[in-house]
Amino acid sequence: MGLAVARYGARVEPVASAGYDDIVAWAGPIVQSLLDGDPSAGPGSGMRPSAE
Repeated sequence: MGLAVARYGARVEPVASAGYDDIVAWAGPIVQSLLDGDPSAGPGSGMRPSAE
C-alpha cells in the first residue's frame, strides 16, 4: 500500500518514474521475505546481530 501511494499518489521520485522491472527488483525480495516469514532476507538484514 505504501509503495502504491508513493508511486501514484505522492509521486515520490525516483519511485514514480521507475520502471516496473525496477520496482519488482527493489521491492520483490522484501515482499517475498514477508510472505515466507524469513526475517534474514528482509530489509536491514545486514544490521541484525548474529544468533551465534
